Amino acid sequence: MSGNDIRIKNLDAIKKNIKAYPIDFLNLLKNKNDNFDISLELIETKSKKYSAKVFKNGKSIFLHSAYNPEKEANALINEIKEETEKDLDLVFIFGIGAGYLINAFKKLNINIAVIEPSIKFFNLLIDNFKLDKILEDNITFFIGGDDIEDIEKFISLTNTKKVKFFITRSYATLFNEEALFYQSKVLSIVDKKIININTIARFDKLWAYNIASNVAKISTHYGVNKFFDKYKNIPAVIVSAGPSLEKNIRKLKEIKNKALIIAVDTAIKPLFSHNISPHFIITIDPQKKNSKYFRNVNFKESVLIAESSVDKEAIDSFNGAIYFINSIFPLAKYFMEELGDRGDITTGGSVSTAAYDFAIRIGANPIIMVGLDLSFPNYQTHIKGSYHEENFFTEIYKLDSYDSRIYKVLIAGNLREEKNIYNEKVWTDSRFDMYKNWYEEQCEKNNKIKFYNATEGGIIINGMENIKLEELIKKFNDIEINIDKDDKNIERKNEILNNIKNGLIKIDGEISKIKPYVLNALELCEKINSELKRHRKVDKLLENLNEFDIKILNISKVNEFLGITMQKTIKGITEGFIFEDEKYDKSIVNSYKLYEAIKESIDFNRYIIKRALIKIDKELK
Repeated sequence: MSGNDIRIKNLDAIKKNIKAYPIDFLNLLKNKNDNFDISLELIETKSKKYSAKVFKNGKSIFLHSAYNPEKEANALINEIKEETEKDLDLVFIFGIGAGYLINAFKKLNINIAVIEPSIKFFNLLIDNFKLDKILEDNITFFIGGDDIEDIEKFISLTNTKKVKFFITRSYATLFNEEALFYQSKVLSIVDKKIININTIARFDKLWAYNIASNVAKISTHYGVNKFFDKYKNIPAVIVSAGPSLEKNIRKLKEIKNKALIIAVDTAIKPLFSHNISPHFIITIDPQKKNSKYFRNVNFKESVLIAESSVDKEAIDSFNGAIYFINSIFPLAKYFMEELGDRGDITTGGSVSTAAYDFAIRIGANPIIMVGLDLSFPNYQTHIKGSYHEENFFTEIYKLDSYDSRIYKVLIAGNLREEKNIYNEKVWTDSRFDMYKNWYEEQCEKNNKIKFYNATEGGIIINGMENIKLEELIKKFNDIEINIDKDDKNIERKNEILNNIKNGLIKIDGEISKIKPYVLNALELCEKINSELKRHRKVDKLLENLNEFDIKILNISKVNEFLGITMQKTIKGITEGFIFEDEKYDKSIVNSYKLYEAIKESIDFNRYIIKRALIKIDKELK
């Protein structure tokens, strides 16, 4: 078969593949390979299979084994065969090559995605190798384009438990920078997805519970937007709780009259122990353990900026002014309606990123970061004296030593070496990579603001100038800083709470109307499942189930209240996940699990509403 015939067959094949990205990559193929620094010479191997010698910058490398490329490919995947039995369900292969590695992976019966980094090299491959059987197969291809967004969408819509990124030696040599870039991006996207799903699974009901507990304060306290643009061109120091904060925490006293101090909640115990009262404290995490940061500390002069879903103890124990952030949760939005917009803060997945965004929104300039290690210097996770560090030691015992606990923390994050600002070796992981990338993107986006990193030991963050805090103290002059502590609407308090109370009673009534339909739908799912096991037709039963769907969806806006406490189920269904339950046929199991989740959500939300009403009545007395 001539080279032109091979190309035509390959192109016909990939045109049939609806999972080839970017959408316009076929148009990109029309561009000739002029000025391309890679050439390819087809060779026949000892095993009578075809490989190639690839030339780049005067050097050559074999694309596959010159002896037996099929045997080579099978040997390469032997190392992960055991992993296919341990939840590995998606592999990214960096480079199509002549297709040997892809064919080897196809035998493992797992999802395959292939990244071909160069459209010009892809042009060479389809001219020389018969790839049609691979290109038209049920494989996802990302071919030489601006495809990170496509890759992110693909991962978000793919049901995955474990993902592996595979790079061959030849592609690692030919496209070294691209290989590292794609590997980092893919693993970062996967980590982000896992974090999001795990967060939803852990906190969906906790968010609602905490919001109901905070109802009185959420409803009557003003929002964070009261401070937006109020501190234009005033320096701000953001205090995170990384280990290196120990180096300059004492210097913060000297800068308090020169700059705003914005502390994350994890840093307030060390600050309190040094008699340093920040101007603002940021807290966003709903977990109970976060309330422990606020125990036995007195920050009456500080202002707390809080997410509405944080633990009630954190809110109740804080004795300064409290302002709330706009919430994504329907229940919190409902409580906030009476006082209108409270202002948004982009969290970026971390309390330190939330503090960073707050500093930008209030107009601060320059913005200085301290304690932002994004690494584990000397195997430490937090500054000494922080709640995290204290809790870590109190949980150590004979069979779970300090070293073993440190090992568990570090190994959980796909550890790798990095250089800090002093060119010293530190450990970091993929979670810190996500935050580093976020900061760098935000620094570029807000390039009119000067950013300093006074962490004195953390990793390099592009867009932030590394500097010691004591040098900045010399640069800044004393200024007068006034903080508005008029945080709540006292005059309308009872009116607001009574309005919310009446509305909650109405919502409770509407939610209760849904339950009979849900119970009937569950009963119908059981009947459909029984009929399917007998191999009987269920068309009429499915029509009845659709009628219940419509009735449930048509009952007011309360569905958004129910939805937030069943997000794990909704996320699983929308991402194509098939729930496993031996009792139910695969075609009905998702419907059953969905209605089961709705029933549980109805019961939970009615409990939450009852709890909120008790809190309101107590406040009205």
